[in-house]
Amino acid sequence: MHPRIIEVGEHADGSLRDRHLWQLPVLAPHLLALRMDAELDFASAASLERRITSELQKRPDLRDVCVFASPINRIDITGVETFQRLHSQIRKQGGTLIVSGLKLPVEQRLGRAGALAMDGHLKLYRTDTETLAILRKPAEG
Repeated sequence: MHPRIIEVGEHADGSLRDRHLWQLPVLAPHLLALRMDAELDFASAASLERRITSELQKRPDLRDVCVFASPINRIDITGVETFQRLHSQIRKQGGTLIVSGLKLPVEQRLGRAGALAMDGHLKLYRTDTETLAILRKPAEG
């Protein structure tokens, strides 16, 4: 299966759209922002992992990854394991995995698996609006 995975940017109307198709700027410096329009399961998890790993290898300026997860309705054990590997990979690179809009059943499954342990390299936001507001804030330092 080849799920639709797009890098998103913010359109003038406030919606998140395909950044490359609409020629939109990145949401924040050093950030890869993706949306996968599929379940995170045995059929799609490898595609998401390949996409993120490939982008991190091709673009050394990337540090953080944001997954706009509201389209993800379901997650299975393969999806949980993939989520954990991605979190670990991003943490080892000194980055943060940002997840926006997890649906409750997906969040509960990840939580039961211990995949949502906050370690400073994982941030969860309830809505895309909240996530975008955080991403727009200038970096402290």
